Amino acid sequence: MSRFLKGAFMALALGFSAAAPGAAQDFSASEAQTWAARHIQPTPQGLTAPDFPILLPDGRQGSLADYKGKVALVTLWRSDCPICRREMPILDRLAGELAPEGLVMAPLALDYDMSRAQAAFAGWGVSRLPLIQDLDRINGTFFALSVHQNMSISTPTSYVIDKQGRIRGAIWGGGDWDSPGAKAWLRQLMAEAA
Repeated sequence: MSRFLKGAFMALALGFSAAAPGAAQDFSASEAQTWAARHIQPTPQGLTAPDFPILLPDGRQGSLADYKGKVALVTLWRSDCPICRREMPILDRLAGELAPEGLVMAPLALDYDMSRAQAAFAGWGVSRLPLIQDLDRINGTFFALSVHQNMSISTPTSYVIDKQGRIRGAIWGGGDWDSPGAKAWLRQLMAEAA
């Protein structure tokens, strides 16, 4: 057999092994780790998300603890925030893809006047995200976390909370939530035991 044919068979064999079912999962895990390393601000080990009252879209009062047992993406935002204008439609698309898989999207509006927040969602084409109001106007734990990271609270700020209620990371400002790495990282968290 010629060297050319041997090389062709080797390339073909490598192509088949790369397409094996396990290979895609390894790539996805690697992609998730790479994305998290670039975008997620680590938080102190074991820091539990604060429990504070929220006003749900149907007018009922709930709390952040209602999401325990699920992975939640909690985003603090305001209607007058220019970065939020870009971020919320991206999170809306993410909700369309991952909420059916179990991801809880919790965008907490920091507006005092909820009609402004409603108008912003309508104007930005946001239709899948719930409109949730933070009745405490940013809990002290989130402030403390920002101080720990030498960051100021800005909007948007997103916190990823795991099934045990621990804050697994934060993104200050806009996040790259449309990327395959972001979705792979969130899916990994959703696959963890409760």
